[in-house]
Amino acid sequence: MTSEIVMCVIGCNSSSELWKAINENYEILNRSRVTFLTSELQRIRKGSMPMDQSLSAVKQLADNLEIAGKKIDHVDLVTQVLAGLDEEYIPIVVQINSRDQVSWHELSYTLMTFESRLEYLNQVRSNFGSINLLQVNTQNLNPYNGREVEVEEAQTSEEEQEVEADLEGQMK
Repeated sequence: MTSEIVMCVIGCNSSSELWKAINENYEILNRSRVTFLTSELQRIRKGSMPMDQSLSAVKQLADNLEIAGKKIDHVDLVTQVLAGLDEEYIPIVVQINSRDQVSWHELSYTLMTFESRLEYLNQVRSNFGSINLLQVNTQNLNPYNGREVEVEEAQTSEEEQEVEADLEGQMK
């Protein structure tokens, strides 16, 4: 027996009192655990976590709540998963919410497919941005680039004007 249980049953004079004390202690601990798990489930967000890990964490919390005696309604579980997604998932959230019912398997598959598509698009954008940056940098290195020639000409004109002004000032 743990020290918590020993402290709980000290002073019990019969087996029924002993059983009642142990049962009350268990109920208090279980209520506390249910409150904690419910709070964790409400706070969970996908964030930077991969979708499969996020879904696994939600499912594990829901399973632990069921073991503790509090079954989470499937619709509430789906709602919680969707509420924990970032704004980039809004299109798929709207699509899933428009359905009458979605199974856990279908929800998982849909969200992981959408995440894969987002990752692909972000990679394409990143590669495209790198190509554009390379082109811009290459243009800036080109001494015959029209913009740079204009800048050099403008600087030369300003220098010529300053020299002319100095000469005029000295002549007076």
